[in-house]
Amino acid sequence: MTDAGVCQVEIHVQALRAAFNAISVDPDSPEFVAARMAMILKALYDDEPGEPDQAIRDLLTDALHEAQRRGVDIDQALERARWMQNQELAEWNLRFRFDQDQEQEPA
Repeated sequence: MTDAGVCQVEIHVQALRAAFNAISVDPDSPEFVAARMAMILKALYDDEPGEPDQAIRDLLTDALHEAQRRGVDIDQALERARWMQNQELAEWNLRFRFDQDQEQEPA
């Protein structure tokens, strides 16, 4: 991507972030998570109603490529993400938990 292209993307990202931040939703809530994911999926992926996992698979595939580019251990990152999800679900008093036995943050 050219410098001009990067600049244009940055301008759009800033505008999108400003619009999202204007939403009056508690940033530490499941509603915020849902709104942020809806924005990402609608803005960047083909979120097909008949194939609800397609956009998620595309997003995860992109995340895998980016993790490799950054030298991130994806298994460790997923373990920590699942731990964080469990912490948030417990905080929000929601029932679904990925791993009921995992109470300590992974290394």
